[in-house]
Amino acid sequence: PGQIEILRQEGKKFEIVQSLEVDSDDGEGPIPGKARANDNFCVLAQRGRPLQIYDARLKLKGSVELDQSKEIRQLEWQPNSNRIAILYQTGELFFVDCDTMSRGNYNLGISGDIASIDWASPTDAWIGSGKQSVYKINLESGAVAESYNPALSSWQLAYYWGVDPVYQVLPKPSAMDE
Repeated sequence: PGQIEILRQEGKKFEIVQSLEVDSDDGEGPIPGKARANDNFCVLAQRGRPLQIYDARLKLKGSVELDQSKEIRQLEWQPNSNRIAILYQTGELFFVDCDTMSRGNYNLGISGDIASIDWASPTDAWIGSGKQSVYKINLESGAVAESYNPALSSWQLAYYWGVDPVYQVLPKPSAMDE
């Protein structure tokens, strides 16, 4: 079986405060997953199962259904809250409020796939886009406060402004086979 342990640091040593064994339903061993904890809750996301929410003593408080066909890329606690941000491998971002056991959506002021999230404050987050762009977004209003895009090389500029538009009008020969 797998273990979830809450540790406390005493000087240079760590002490196990709480421990929980995690096993599969069929007894075949643990199911790989991701776990994150704050001062009040611990969440466990395992493939093929609902998001399990535990209290600080690792007692099960409830669960929230997730899309079982999608893999979770990242779990991050929203600062000063009991909301956990969940990012699927497909780039979808939403949150689960552990106090109410409910799911909600953030107000994103950008479109496209999201690659990562990092909190700047309880309301602002740095969002990494799949196109190597980074945005600082207020997730309550959806306003983009800052954005950074990499400078394109001469070859990239030639491709995006010359080659790609031509391919949109005249597809590559291999694309014509379909």
